Amino acid sequence: SKAILAMTQGDLAVEFGTFADVKREYDRAASLYRSAGDSSGVANAIEGSAVLMHARGDDVSAFSLMRYAGRLRSVTGNRRAASLSRLLLAEMQIAKDDFPSAKRTATLAGDGFRSLGDATGEAAALAIVGDVYRRTGKLDSAVRAYRLGLRRLGTRRASGVEWRLHSGLGQTLHRANDLAGSADELRKAIAVSEAAAS
Repeated sequence: SKAILAMTQGDLAVEFGTFADVKREYDRAASLYRSAGDSSGVANAIEGSAVLMHARGDDVSAFSLMRYAGRLRSVTGNRRAASLSRLLLAEMQIAKDDFPSAKRTATLAGDGFRSLGDATGEAAALAIVGDVYRRTGKLDSAVRAYRLGLRRLGTRRASGVEWRLHSGLGQTLHRANDLAGSADELRKAIAVSEAAAS
């Protein structure tokens, strides 16, 4: 459909176009999805615009758009997509050093994933919570969050999540002067990265 094409053009413009090209395509996609009554498509287009605004340093607009996309996702009843939107919002909040909001948002996302039985999503949310604790100096809490994330992930293959958990845990242990534990976790993070690249 025209809406899917506009979304694809927006995604491609991120790589090859200008800010104006990207914004125009995401706005066009949102309009077309809205005309078709596809709230999920509208939310996708709005999230694309939010990521663009965030990349441009316009966090006020980015946060507003992400919250709107999250509300749309909740209305459609797609709880997994709503939790994914919350993860993205939490990442933006961390980038803005809004750690209390990031922890709250990631915790909500994790609760949503847990209620769906999505252990990988829950582990991704715990990685963000661990990052918040690590960056605010709450090292014991960070260690617990990362280790819980690794337990939730188990043997599932999600290299980005697994890498983030091992890497975050390694950095935290280093700050806590557990150099042997840190080295072990960082080796695991490197192994995950190498396995994903091969």
